[in-house]
Amino acid sequence: MDQILLFLIKIANATSHITTGGGPAPVVITNPLIVDTIQELLKRVANYMFGFGVAISVIMVLYGAFQILTAGKGGSYQKGIDTIKYAALGLAIMMLAYGFASLIANILGLKSEGGANPPVPRENISRNPFLR
Repeated sequence: MDQILLFLIKIANATSHITTGGGPAPVVITNPLIVDTIQELLKRVANYMFGFGVAISVIMVLYGAFQILTAGKGGSYQKGIDTIKYAALGLAIMMLAYGFASLIANILGLKSEGGANPPVPRENISRNPFLR
């Protein structure tokens, strides 16, 4: 195993000398994220999670309605009502959590100008007829 690893290291060093003309090749790591700070990353993740939660709640309400519509003599009617009730409860909890996080961010002064809806630069307003 050690011989294989040593062989791979020798090949890597040989190719770096060939491509750069001598010396180790410089390593450049670019930022794959669109954001630059942890705060912006957390805000973007929270926005996506909230949108995903809303979509799941809508799907669950539709599923509950389907259960109600197709209820026979069994207990599917009550299951449909419970599904809709719990989907609405989950949506309310998500909205309260999102609002609470925004409130804490405003109190602590962590609210940034950027985020999901950054302001439109003034030079772009003059070219767009809908923003004049």
